[in-house]
Amino acid sequence: KVYYFASSNEKIQHPIAWISFALGKFETAINYYKKILKKGINEFDLIHLGHAYWCANDLPNAIKSYKKAIKQVKGDFSKFDKTFKENQKYLEKHGISNLDINLMKDLILNSSHGQS
Repeated sequence: KVYYFASSNEKIQHPIAWISFALGKFETAINYYKKILKKGINEFDLIHLGHAYWCANDLPNAIKSYKKAIKQVKGDFSKFDKTFKENQKYLEKHGISNLDINLMKDLILNSSHGQS
């Protein structure tokens, strides 16, 4: 409804995407994050897109999105990890275990070391 009445306002897409994710409407969140990323790429949107993919059981696209986020921060894993930690409660709320979260971060960290 908000998007319909304010469709020309691009800034409304971020909150809609995030709220959709927080509410468990993963496909809606994915669609909004894809639109947002077409206009400009930043690590936060890539991480959030990765979260939405992961919670929607699309692990390959989640990993791809997280790896793009690491590239966006030029391999600065601490910056990536800070955002990831801030969002962890939402992942857990949607059924992603703490163990799986740590394994995912290890996978992303280890795969980013092999890149230049």
